[in-house]
Amino acid sequence: MGPRKGRPLPAVPPAPSPGKTSRYDTSLGLLTKRFVDLLQTAPDGTVDLNKASDMLSVQKRRIYDITNVLEGIGLVNKKSKNNVQWLAARVSSEDLGEELQDLEAKENELDNLIEQAGGSEDVMLGCTSGSPLPFLTLEPPISDTDYNFSLDITEGHQSTYEGHLRRSEGRLRPFILTRAFYAGSQRSAAVWTGDNTADWNHLRISEPMLLTHSVTGITHIGADVGGFFGNPDVYLLTRWYQAAAFQPFMRAHAHLDTKRREPWLFDTETLNIIRNTLRQRYQYLPLWYTLFYENELTGAPPMRPLWVEFPEDETSFDIDYEHLVGSALLVRPVVTEGSNTASVYFPPGVWYDVIDLTKYTGPSSTTVSAPRDKIPVYQRGGSIIPRKDRVRRASSLMREDPYTLVVALDTQGKAQGTLYIDDEHTFDYRQGKFLYMGLSYEKGVLTSHRLDPSGTYETGSWLERVIVIGLDKRPAKVTLNSASQGTQALESSYENGSSIHAGRLTIRKPGISMKEDFTITIQ
Repeated sequence: MGPRKGRPLPAVPPAPSPGKTSRYDTSLGLLTKRFVDLLQTAPDGTVDLNKASDMLSVQKRRIYDITNVLEGIGLVNKKSKNNVQWLAARVSSEDLGEELQDLEAKENELDNLIEQAGGSEDVMLGCTSGSPLPFLTLEPPISDTDYNFSLDITEGHQSTYEGHLRRSEGRLRPFILTRAFYAGSQRSAAVWTGDNTADWNHLRISEPMLLTHSVTGITHIGADVGGFFGNPDVYLLTRWYQAAAFQPFMRAHAHLDTKRREPWLFDTETLNIIRNTLRQRYQYLPLWYTLFYENELTGAPPMRPLWVEFPEDETSFDIDYEHLVGSALLVRPVVTEGSNTASVYFPPGVWYDVIDLTKYTGPSSTTVSAPRDKIPVYQRGGSIIPRKDRVRRASSLMREDPYTLVVALDTQGKAQGTLYIDDEHTFDYRQGKFLYMGLSYEKGVLTSHRLDPSGTYETGSWLERVIVIGLDKRPAKVTLNSASQGTQALESSYENGSSIHAGRLTIRKPGISMKEDFTITIQ
């Protein structure tokens, strides 16, 4: 392999014109520093927040946000509603280290939060700074005074995690979201990439950012849909939703000063595109859930660069504009303004468009149609993907819904996959309450069997549908065989393929419980 050509460095943005306000001038970090300067120079360290708002020429709510965080980490004390006093001189790194490990205090805070939430144990935390305090939304202030100290980010996440564990007596799985992280943070927190901007370039760079973190161990990661700062137009917003629907962590999030972005506030076309994109996200949640279980077992990232699955395909080494979900889905986000096409690189093998079943054979590069309502996504020949196709308002309402298995045949007429099921909520799976199934198709026989016989789980989910992609002709009959139902004929329908599109067999309502081993024979 010859030497590679390096990518050109991005152009340095020009300096703002004299008298023009830059983004840094209005940034939260600079505002925090200026507010801390006021506190340090004030008599007795006490500042009136109304006067601070006027002096700093900002809205009072931004000052309140900063004081809430400073109070939370022990740097100020609220003497009254509009007066705070600077306490930083009393803070030492030793004190903070002790507080980080003081889970009792954090449990009390969680108790109060849960009480405010109506007694629910399902409280989620956002730790933007790695601090174990709940619901922080700002970074700690940076100043050049003499009370410098260091907080271990992973300790903060772990303290919060353990506080949640103790609150539920070790029963419920905590969920913590952070943008401050380090090696090991993946053990206790999901991650988002921070305050991005409603800009096509920020959408474009999110793909290589997430891939980089995924292969270095930070696997439950995503970027703010639509950009945190600024106001995306409907084209950028829909493309961002489409990209995020096939990334590990998906969240629409924006600054409080941006325009409202709820999907129903836009035109009918935009609303329908976002609705269908979200439905597609929910369809594939069983795949994501299985991949995250396997991530816990092996460390394999759910979102993967192409070279992870195709290490001998040198062309894939430089591709960071598309990715794989597990080993089964190839995703090519559209990240160029005004584009209705996309150049897709297909690694070796056969690939099927998940919408219209167009077939592509790799290795090859092809320009495909990508109208505004479609993101190019392809299922790999030789894979079996579990889906849930019933429309629900939340994933928790899908827990007992039936499954669809999508079997995409390779050139040898084979396919395989896995499916993991548990209660999606507790740590009972570590006590053997789970199902981990192996799925395989060969010589016309689809088989489901337990990969880990030590796991048992009483799921209410059953098999509603099987779709076989790449079958050349209509079968004479389809039968199910299982211990509980014996052998019985199944109803099916077949759509003919062509030189461009794959044939599709749909098997309706096998009706077998997902906890039971079975075979479906196509003759």
